[in-house]
Amino acid sequence: MKTLIVGISDLAVGKDETVLQTNGLGSCIGIILYDKTTKIGGLLHILLPQCTKENEENKAKYADTGIPLLLDTMNLLGANKSRLKAAIYGGADMFQNLSRSSLLSIGSRNIAITKKILNENNIPIINSNVGGHKGRTIIFDCNTGKVNIKTLGESVTNFTF
Repeated sequence: MKTLIVGISDLAVGKDETVLQTNGLGSCIGIILYDKTTKIGGLLHILLPQCTKENEENKAKYADTGIPLLLDTMNLLGANKSRLKAAIYGGADMFQNLSRSSLLSIGSRNIAITKKILNENNIPIINSNVGGHKGRTIIFDCNTGKVNIKTLGESVTNFTF
């Protein structure tokens, strides 16, 4: 069993005996895509909703460029887009006092665009744990399809694709 740690603005894909993990999701979103037939999974840890730079080198930093990159990477490994299911985590309002400004909080904006892009790609979100005010750690086993969601100060919850 090999564990790949996915940092902020990063992604990883794996199959069979691979575990994908991301730590400390605050306003960021952890997006898991899974093809149960091939046991190919991907995890993307986005920081912001949209890329504003024309020549951004790190496409995994943003939902609007990171999700297509994750889809392409999984396709190269053998995943079939028509079989993909999604689970999304994070998007917390970590700075409650600051987010009362006229702009929506980064977490809320990340949640909204992630849902929009997945919907546009006909990828159903079958599990989510988003919003609130607490950070999360996500551990995903590509072989079993099991996700452990560790929310700060709460008990671990589980979901299986």
